[in-house]
Amino acid sequence: MAIIEGVTPRPGAVRVLAANAAVTLARDDGAVILSSTNASAKPVTMTATQAGHQVTVCLRTLSSTGSYTLAVSGGTVTLDAAGEGCLLAYDGSAWQLAGLTGGATVA
Repeated sequence: MAIIEGVTPRPGAVRVLAANAAVTLARDDGAVILSSTNASAKPVTMTATQAGHQVTVCLRTLSSTGSYTLAVSGGTVTLDAAGEGCLLAYDGSAWQLAGLTGGATVA
């Protein structure tokens, strides 16, 4: 995804969240690192940020059957195994899926 003319994306912060944490994407996120130790499915709240914002979301550890889900334009990304992740980009109106890694799926 190209950077939108006139928009300067902010430098991204890396957030490592506690196991099973509720997640809301923030304006300064560059990478969000997750861990799941219970069997629940946890949604990631996809807040509107600035156009051109890119964020990487990764499930670092999984010690149960839990998962994190992210609603993106055109589907839902599911992270349910250690090492899975996705790259997202906000186009000014919706989060777009830019890539998957580690076997993550989108449906």
